[in-house]
Amino acid sequence: MRRSRFLFLLILSLFFFFYFMQGSSGDMVFVPAGEFKMGDNFNEGEDRERPVHQVYLDAYYIGKNTVTNREYIEFLNDAFNNKKLVVEWNYIDVRGLDGKYYFLLDYSSKTIKFENRTFVIDQNYLDHPVVLVSWYGAVAYCNWKSEKEEKEVCYDSNYNLDTTKIGYRLPTEAEWEKAARGTDQRRYPWGNEIDGSYTNFLLSGDPFETGGYPWTTPVGFYDGSVRNGFQTHNNASPYGVFDMAGNVWEWCYDWYLGYYYQYCVSHNIKNNPLGPPFTGYKVVRGGDWSEPKDRLRGFRSADRSGATPESRASYIGFRIVLSATSTNVNGKTKNNPEEYELFQNYPNPFNSFTEISFKIKHNVNVKLEIYNIVGEKIITLIDNTRMLPGTHSIKWNGRDSDGNVVASGIYIYKLSAGKFFDTKKMIFLK
Repeated sequence: MRRSRFLFLLILSLFFFFYFMQGSSGDMVFVPAGEFKMGDNFNEGEDRERPVHQVYLDAYYIGKNTVTNREYIEFLNDAFNNKKLVVEWNYIDVRGLDGKYYFLLDYSSKTIKFENRTFVIDQNYLDHPVVLVSWYGAVAYCNWKSEKEEKEVCYDSNYNLDTTKIGYRLPTEAEWEKAARGTDQRRYPWGNEIDGSYTNFLLSGDPFETGGYPWTTPVGFYDGSVRNGFQTHNNASPYGVFDMAGNVWEWCYDWYLGYYYQYCVSHNIKNNPLGPPFTGYKVVRGGDWSEPKDRLRGFRSADRSGATPESRASYIGFRIVLSATSTNVNGKTKNNPEEYELFQNYPNPFNSFTEISFKIKHNVNVKLEIYNIVGEKIITLIDNTRMLPGTHSIKWNGRDSDGNVVASGIYIYKLSAGKFFDTKKMIFLK
């Protein structure tokens, strides 16, 4: 009985105890810092997916789901009411004040409409992924959300990304791929096989393939449960991110270049790659609902494609990212703001105890948590405690929340203090 209960709790932990952070855009899933191999290790794609190469990424958070119609409508209405976007006279085009087109109103029964000076949608499609949004419209949403939640705005008026800012942004291509396949080089986010119970493709059998296009499914639909009589399998990635294959292609930050991987290898670009200079096309990843079963190559986590940033298609959406630390263009980590700091633990590596120190400038609530390398929380050392300004230290004895000694390996510790947060790695040796 005790063994069965242990196995049950272990399974629950693997699926539900990944780190997440609540927000109006849904859960944000924590992806620890570290290396992974990027590219087509199965040697079944195009040259643009090769060579397979090692990439290091700082820790970050990524949307558990793609941005939904419900969430994008909130942005559209707020921006329109505050005169930050314009609905063209044809009632089809939605653009920013700089003339960039954000969104397309096509008046399908399943997409967002503009009625009585308000953006609306059929209630049945509120939780479907937003589509018909351009890369510029996705960036505008990120900046709006950052301002709304009093975070730093990451994009300037020319849509350039400031990597020293900690606010909402689009994932880089490398961040997208790591979040989709983890570090074990699997073919799809959930494993190496595919059928209609895992993801949405054309005539995959889901109950939403009726009426006009787009034939999207609600975000998080494929979670292993029975939905409207349709048995799904859980399509979450190793970090707990849903729908990273199928349903909609997803905008990434980078400009698209077919031979960029070869360029990275030739120029030794390994840390936090941001893509090439301007090429005219932005990276899209993941495949979409309109692909037939015999053409699912784009569903592989290594597949790469591109679209012009002005594209507003019924098969392209996006998800958002939030840095856990900020980086400069050379890939070096920088704490932000400067008056807060999380120090490297000492000793490191350790085998009995280690001390974690941090500095805070203001009287704020502090949380200090420890995770294993796949994102499972091990223990909370400081649980949302109000602390005075100054330098503080706490010791960890290498045990989890149940008092059990953890396995040898790499662990992540994360400090949250007001609006500041940072992560670092440490090594425990028995």
